[in-house]
Amino acid sequence: MPFIRGVARIVASEAHKKAKRISSVEDIPERDWDRSEPNQASAGEQESGEYLRCLERCMKTLPAEDERLIREYYLFEKRQKIDRKRGLAEELGISAGALRVKAFKIRKKLQDCVLACVTK
Repeated sequence: MPFIRGVARIVASEAHKKAKRISSVEDIPERDWDRSEPNQASAGEQESGEYLRCLERCMKTLPAEDERLIREYYLFEKRQKIDRKRGLAEELGISAGALRVKAFKIRKKLQDCVLACVTK
């Protein structure tokens, strides 16, 4: 869930720059992140849920290597996150800067896919 929140926050933030109607991920009530029990959602909450469904769908369309990379890129918090990014860059045989660029490109693909999915 921290990964999904992180990606959703980035997608929502970048999409907010293009369209003012997108709400911030921080504004989504915590209960909407838990999909284990159905709830009666307002229009705004339903829109947030649609973004999450689209994000999940778009993640499945990524190549397996890109999906793994982006999931691991956002896996941990604070120091663990820094160490994991360093290890991930070493595993891939690229610099930390190249890893950031690669993650940015994957996020851009996800953003485009999510926005296309939501506007359908």
